[in-house]
Amino acid sequence: MLRFNAARLSAATLSLFALTAPVALATPLSFATGTPGLPAQLTLSPAATAPLALDMSAALKQDPAQPTAADNPATTTPAPTKKSAFGQSDGGWWLTLGAAAASDLDSDYDFNGHIAASTFVATDFEFAVEAAGWYFDQQGPNTGGVSGSMVFRWHFCHDDDYSYTVFGDVGIGLLGSFDNTPADGSSFNFLPRIGLGATFKLDDAGDRLQIGVRYHHISNARLFGDGDNPARDSVMLYAGIIFPF
Repeated sequence: MLRFNAARLSAATLSLFALTAPVALATPLSFATGTPGLPAQLTLSPAATAPLALDMSAALKQDPAQPTAADNPATTTPAPTKKSAFGQSDGGWWLTLGAAAASDLDSDYDFNGHIAASTFVATDFEFAVEAAGWYFDQQGPNTGGVSGSMVFRWHFCHDDDYSYTVFGDVGIGLLGSFDNTPADGSSFNFLPRIGLGATFKLDDAGDRLQIGVRYHHISNARLFGDGDNPARDSVMLYAGIIFPF
């Protein structure tokens, strides 16, 4: 038996050999192929009464196997990353870094730097927890303090893609100061608030600008007696940058 390795033959040589003209064989002829698209082995036997016609053109016309995305990981498209959707209950969490300044329109000024984490508990309804550091420029000794607050915010006006929102918010907090605030009050106070504000989309990453104005109140709720609660009412302006996380 004669053996030929078809992998060593060029496509042009195989094409010439694969003619449909009759080929008479005297001995068995076997081709051991190693070429993609061809059968693993071709064996031809002598014909008893008629010449054998060998036609390999159909095999040669077959397309070689095409590589898939699994064969080449570099071409695999990564799964899209879910972006936080502002205003939606499944939109994840948001981090706010900001600052505020308040005045009682007389001689007392309150300043803070704050950080807040918030999420939307329902569409357009945001819940936030906030921590702040304070400086009080007031009659009597100036002092500082720290506070923790919770805020409920309703974004009642916005366009379809939330490129802007207008909101109202209400909240309450606890303030501990290093000296009495106001000066003839106490070092422990409550911080009720209510106000209006707006947010504006800054970029495709989801970062936003937040600005607002609110009624800012400091009071110990008469915990230390009716005569020991001078309280303070102020107008506060604030601004911050919101980041998705």
